[in-house]
Amino acid sequence: VKAWYEGHQDRYEQSEERRASHILIVTNGDTDKEKAKAKAEEVLKEVHKSPARFAELAKQYSQDPGSAQKGGDLGFFGRGMMVGAFEDAVFALDKGRISDPVRSEFGVHIIEVTDIKPSSIKPLDAVRDEIVAELRAQEAGRRFAELAEQFANTVYEQPDSLAPAAEAIGLEVRTSDWISRESAPEPFNNERLLNAVFGDEATQKARNTEAIEIGNGTLVSARVKTFE
Repeated sequence: VKAWYEGHQDRYEQSEERRASHILIVTNGDTDKEKAKAKAEEVLKEVHKSPARFAELAKQYSQDPGSAQKGGDLGFFGRGMMVGAFEDAVFALDKGRISDPVRSEFGVHIIEVTDIKPSSIKPLDAVRDEIVAELRAQEAGRRFAELAEQFANTVYEQPDSLAPAAEAIGLEVRTSDWISRESAPEPFNNERLLNAVFGDEATQKARNTEAIEIGNGTLVSARVKTFE
């Protein structure tokens, strides 16, 4: 588990996240862009005079209905969650710094970065169960492939009996009642297996069917004891 963890650190990396607040002045068409920029610059002057009043000024001036009443707070977010220009500005600022007006498709923003969570690696204890489950699944897959190959080879190479395959792998040979194509219980309700059971190799020559996968990682070989 430890070796896997140390060899796959990139899978357990938590990317940097930032918390930001903003004041948004909305633009409505090209003619409004300069007005919005001028308004944002006026608001920015007030912010610079009293940076501690950023939340108060956001409630007063921001036209973002989702964050204005929260003092402009947008919470924590990582890269890829915000529009490009806005995101670039946020991740270029130091904590506690306030941006110049930033234009995006929504309007003009004044941004304050309020907190930064640096990138980190999840500790081994936090992902141990996940790694154990993955390693077990990998090992089970490898073991199943080995047993499946052995099973398939044995029922083919010794076609006159299922006993050798059962003994080699520790399986149970089960016997069905009479079945027909129209009334076939599990596992014979699989079309490929049913066709093999009613094929000439099984009914006329009394040979094992090939090992057939019927789903859910299950292989079946059958042989016909009596055919009418």
